[in-house]
Amino acid sequence: MTGGSLIHAARFGNRGGAHDVLLNSGAPRALLDGIKWYTDRPGTRWPTDSGRTHAGYSSHGHYIVQCTEPDHRADRGGMVTTTALLIPAALVPEADLGMAFDTLDELAGRDALRPVDAGALSYAGACRHEPGAGALLDTLAAKHVAVWLGPGHREALVCLWRHLGVA
Repeated sequence: MTGGSLIHAARFGNRGGAHDVLLNSGAPRALLDGIKWYTDRPGTRWPTDSGRTHAGYSSHGHYIVQCTEPDHRADRGGMVTTTALLIPAALVPEADLGMAFDTLDELAGRDALRPVDAGALSYAGACRHEPGAGALLDTLAAKHVAVWLGPGHREALVCLWRHLGVA
């Protein structure tokens, strides 16, 4: 991946009782406004005790990889905090989703965000074929959405990303 290219990060969460942008490393406001509602609670079937969840989707010429978790400090129930990496579409084919997850985990606890050098998200090695990854692929192909709670989801998603691509 091209070193020197920047991938912006943003955090969304509770601002005055509403879901809004909390931190931004310099991404355009139009992009942040365009994805804000995708960074809120990831659907009505999301168990509130499920902890941290990851999601990815295309929007505004970027692929967004995000980590959402319940915000237990919010002044009202049901609020979440989401940290997102905003990967420009041109950089997606060389991006390692596993490295993106690691970067999100690192950024989640920070009080300030900075852009990430694209070189830090380059492929690090071969993926591992997690048991159940084939069923995940079948479900995605048939229903266009899949949920995997529990161990192995990270490895399965990294493997699918690597083999199928998201561009």
